[in-house]
Amino acid sequence: MTAFDLLAAASASGAPTRLDPVRLFMDADIVVKIVMAGLLLASLWTWTIIVAFWLRMGTLAHEADELADRLNFLATVGSVAPFVGLFGTVWGIMNSFFQIGSQESSSLAVVAPGISEALFATAIGLFAAIPAVIAYNRFSHRVNRYESQLQRFADRLHASFSRQLEA
Repeated sequence: MTAFDLLAAASASGAPTRLDPVRLFMDADIVVKIVMAGLLLASLWTWTIIVAFWLRMGTLAHEADELADRLNFLATVGSVAPFVGLFGTVWGIMNSFFQIGSQESSSLAVVAPGISEALFATAIGLFAAIPAVIAYNRFSHRVNRYESQLQRFADRLHASFSRQLEA
């Protein structure tokens, strides 16, 4: 049997020949779908904050306060997303064990779909958390530095006005 025959047989049997994230999502349990959708929304919002922060970092003192407020979301996603992904992982593995019990078989064909969706939920959690943590650390440092510069400017301006008023 040639490699082409093996591939044709695999496609005919319905076995996937590559990792398909959309298929993993569509075949996932409803709880795992909700976890994945929430994590994808958190990731999208994280990237929106990252881009907006980067674009707006150069404007006025008012902007620094608004930007600092948005950092809370990045911190929350960075710390919570891995655990939400882990919840999806646990649920997917529990579903695999349920399939083993209901089909009375522990073959790879029985457990592989649940394990795949479980690991995919973990990957999405990390996909949301990693940029959020990196962005939070970088941006909070920049906001702190920016606020320090503004404070030093205000102190110098106050000292200058004080000297002029005394003169």
